[in-house]
Amino acid sequence: MKYYSPVLFLALFAVAPYSFADDQSVVTYFTDAYDWIVNVLEEISAFITGIPDFIERSVAYMIEASVLIKVKMMIHTVDFAYGVAQHILVDLSIDSLLRRAISSLPSEYQGLFGAVGLFKAINIIIEAAVTRFVLKVLGW
Repeated sequence: MKYYSPVLFLALFAVAPYSFADDQSVVTYFTDAYDWIVNVLEEISAFITGIPDFIERSVAYMIEASVLIKVKMMIHTVDFAYGVAQHILVDLSIDSLLRRAISSLPSEYQGLFGAVGLFKAINIIIEAAVTRFVLKVLGW
C-alpha cells in the first residue's frame, strides 16, 4: 500500500474540483477520497490474497465429500453382500444341515453347547464366511 500513496495523491489532485469555500473542505475532500481509494485497494488485495485459501478449502471439501461417498458406498455394499449371503445360506439350507449335525450330538453336549451359545457362534461365523465370499466375488 505504501507504493500507491504517491500515485493516489497525484490522481486526487488531477480530479479535484477547484471551487471550495475554504481550505478545510479541500483537506476533507482529499482525506475522504484517499481513504476510500485505499480501502478499495485493500479489499482488492485481500480478495486476491484469499484466492489460494479458497482453492485449498474447496479442494479439501471435495476430497471430504468423495471420502464420505466412498464410505457410504462401502457400508451399502456390505449390507448388500450380507443380504446376498443370507439368500445363499437359505438356498443351500445350511441352517438345516447345522441343526441335523447338532441333533446327532449327545443330549448333554447339546445342552452345554446351547447354554454357552456355541451354536449361535457357529452360525455367525458361517454367515461371516459367506458374506466374505460374496464380497470377494464383488471385487473387495
